[in-house]
Parts: sequence; C-alpha cells; structure tokens
Amino acid sequence: MRIILSLCLIALAISQVYSHSVLTVPTPWNTNPSKTSPCGGGTAATTAVYTYCKGKPTTIEWKVIAADGRGPITVSLDTNGGTNFNTPVTVTGPTPNAETTFTFSMTVPDVTCANNKCTMQVKSDSNWFSCATINIAETCNTTKSDQLVTVLAEDLKFCGEYANNHRVMIPIGQTAAQIDNDVKAAFTANIANPLVFGDNGTACRTSYAKYVCQENFPLDPGSTSAEKKPINLNTYSDCVNMNTDCKTTNLHLGLYPCSRNAASSMVPSIILVAVSLIAAVFMF
Repeated sequence: MRIILSLCLIALAISQVYSHSVLTVPTPWNTNPSKTSPCGGGTAATTAVYTYCKGKPTTIEWKVIAADGRGPITVSLDTNGGTNFNTPVTVTGPTPNAETTFTFSMTVPDVTCANNKCTMQVKSDSNWFSCATINIAETCNTTKSDQLVTVLAEDLKFCGEYANNHRVMIPIGQTAAQIDNDVKAAFTANIANPLVFGDNGTACRTSYAKYVCQENFPLDPGSTSAEKKPINLNTYSDCVNMNTDCKTTNLHLGLYPCSRNAASSMVPSIILVAVSLIAAVFMF
C-alpha cells in the first residue's frame, strides 16, 4: 500500500508539471506559472503595462512552459483594477496543446478603466492563472512590446551580486525589489525540486542564480541605442553550463532554452524568464 501511495503521489506531481502555462503578453503580475487563484500570485502593477484601444482588434500571448497544455483559456476584466472579474472578453485562437507560445485574437471591449487601470485575468481550464494591469482608451499609441523602464538597481537582496549599481530595464509598473523577491521564490522552489534539477549542489546553485538574475535584470543599452533593447548578458555557454551543473531534467529543459542565447553573448530579452514554481513535497 505504501508503494502504491508513493507511486500515486509521483504521478500526481508529474501531471502537475505538465501544462505549466503563463501569460506573456501583456506582462503579468507574476511571470512564473502558478495555480494560485485568481491571479497567479505576484504583485499588482502600479500602472498599466499596456494600453489597448476600445473596439480595436489586438492579440495576447499565452505560453505553455513544460510539455503539453491543458485546454482552452478564458479572459475576463475587472474594470476597477481589482480582482472581481465580471466582464468576460471573447478570444479566438488554437487550443494550447504543445510546449510553445500561443497567440489569441480579441476585440477590445468598449469599457472604461477606473483610474486608467483594469485587471485582465487569463486562466486555463486546468487552473493556471495570470493577471496583468492594463488600460483601455479611446485612442492609444502603445507599441506592440510592453513598455519597459530603466531603473538603477540598488539594495537587491538576492540578485544584488549581478544587478546592484547597474541600470537595468524592467516592465513598467513593477519594481526591482518585487522582481528580486519573485526570482528568489522561484529559485528556492526549483532548486529543491528533483523534478526540475537532478543536482542541486553548490555548482548548480551558483550558475542557476547567475542565470536567472541576468535573465530578469537585463541591462539598459545606454543612450547610443536607438531601439533601447535591453541587454541580456547570458551567453549560450552560461545556459549550457547551468543546465549541465544542475542536471536539468528532460521534463524542464523547455524552461531554459539555450538556442536563443546562441547568436550573441548579449542577446536582448524584453520579457522576464518564466520559471516554474512547484509546491509538491514528497514525504516517504
């Protein structure tokens, strides 16, 4: 009976790993996949990360992180900027069924956001939740990419070694301290979970911390860059070494793809890395 129970727990944990998914555009409060209702955890942005035009077509993006996704998504709004989602939004697109990013089309509803802030909730029918703070206006000129702001990173507790005293680029409405806390939480959960890493020794901890911190705190390119694309310092070798040091399981290699780091040692990244938070604890 004990063996059967153990096998059932392992099967349940693996089933939870499959279908990790998260909103990527617009930038959510928490960039980590989460089943925490109603918004997947994280901290609400203090200002809208994206402004949509009333009645106009647009798109959002939903990413399945590990293996196949589980069914369709639904989108709702709280026009008061809270978490009382009583305004459904119709979206069209494919049913997420693979480890990739899915784009959904929608027509922006004719509603007004109180204090220029609405909360958009996106959730899957397998109960993965994400929320983003947006605005809906009569006219708008926000670019396709979410707005980023440059801040001086100071007094960061977890990523300070890699980010303190540097000018970094983060999503508007967030703070460096909030992001630092989210990175630490994801690091702590993943480093302790054998479904993510096969080796959580000193070498893994060092290379993994460096990797996730540099992913989440890309550098401001300076005034000479016309496009203002943030600079991601992670190289292809950094990524490969991290996966090697940590013996990243096949199930979670999709979390840390090295191919996008291959072209250059300074690859731009406009979104925070999505890292998996897994709460399963095995007691035998």
